[in-house]
Amino acid sequence: MHKKLKMVVVASLMMASALAAQAKMNPEQIVSSYLQAWGEKDTAKREQILRAAVIDKVRHNDSYSLAETRPELDGQIVQMLSRYPGMQSKMVGNVRTTGSSALFEWSIVDAAGAELFHGVDAVIFADDGRLQRIDGHIGLRLQ
Repeated sequence: MHKKLKMVVVASLMMASALAAQAKMNPEQIVSSYLQAWGEKDTAKREQILRAAVIDKVRHNDSYSLAETRPELDGQIVQMLSRYPGMQSKMVGNVRTTGSSALFEWSIVDAAGAELFHGVDAVIFADDGRLQRIDGHIGLRLQ
């Protein structure tokens, strides 16, 4: 096989695998994957997680930043990881869904487990189930 053809076949298989995995994911799993990406140091793993959790033209907006594509969102994550090495993001409570939208509370902790930030995200799911829009509200709690 020619090198280009091999690359196309491998890329197609990776995309099919990611789409099959995402098709089996419910809103809670999508949100959990999205939050997992915020603590993933490995670039390839983080990109794979984001591909499964958000669409290419995802819009992420909060008090500090705006991203309008998956690579821009990944850049925001990289900045946070460089500023807070070892940070992890976790869901607090459950995802509250209504139709194609949801609310969920999250917490970002440092490597020792101390809370750095908390907030609530309001999200809209795309037709394929992945996140299309994420509006972050830092400092809010649902309870």
